[in-house]
Amino acid sequence: MMWFLIVFCIVQFVRAGPITLESKKPIGELGNYFEGDIILSETQKKAILQGNMDHRTGVPFEVERWSSNILYYDFDNNISAEDRQTIEETLNIMSKLSCIKFKRISENEIQDYVYITRILSDGCYSEVGRQGGKQLLNLGDGCLKHATIEHEFLHALGFYHAQSAPNRDDYVTIHFENIREDLEDNFEKILNSDMLNLPYDYNSVMHYPEDAFSKNGLPTIEAKQSGVFIGQRIGMSELDIRRLNKLYKCPFGELNNQSE
Repeated sequence: MMWFLIVFCIVQFVRAGPITLESKKPIGELGNYFEGDIILSETQKKAILQGNMDHRTGVPFEVERWSSNILYYDFDNNISAEDRQTIEETLNIMSKLSCIKFKRISENEIQDYVYITRILSDGCYSEVGRQGGKQLLNLGDGCLKHATIEHEFLHALGFYHAQSAPNRDDYVTIHFENIREDLEDNFEKILNSDMLNLPYDYNSVMHYPEDAFSKNGLPTIEAKQSGVFIGQRIGMSELDIRRLNKLYKCPFGELNNQSE
């Protein structure tokens, strides 16, 4: 366990640089999709509508996870060499902190893969879990930061947002009076779901910021624990890493369970 924490801390420190409030603030992830940056499949839409979305923070079905723990991807031609390097640097970091491998598809190779686009005006968004064939992940204006790239790829790997946890009301207060009209559904929770038996994570890179979808600049999410910052975009938290490893049955996840 100790060596894992050392690697985690070194990686986060090296890539994050000076920590400022601005660097923590999510950019471009609160668009017009479900919960801002999620493209739902028809099956996922029905499951959420019917209230039977098990494991709300992670996809429950094996078919929606990437087989052999390999996520395949390719780039749209509109992504520059410099931007591709930034994305692949981030994927390398995620690989080092898990047993997930990211592989560029070969020319004319037909399989399930994430197609990375860069439509600047379209913000950041991704489909959730492996959906079959070519699925979209966009990194628009403000999205090419390591933690934001991690956030969208965690969606692609099968994760929803942290504050969707069924026990979230024990940890945060949702101020519905401050949420923009017709966007209250973005703050749903599913009662029969769990967080893969891991604690609620204020520090998750998958957590909404405190003013997400605010209509008046006032907080829509308030932490019940004093002195915590929610909605950071510095990098995956330790619990994010543990949750990823646990969903994909990585050796890291088994090791971490021994400390629980």
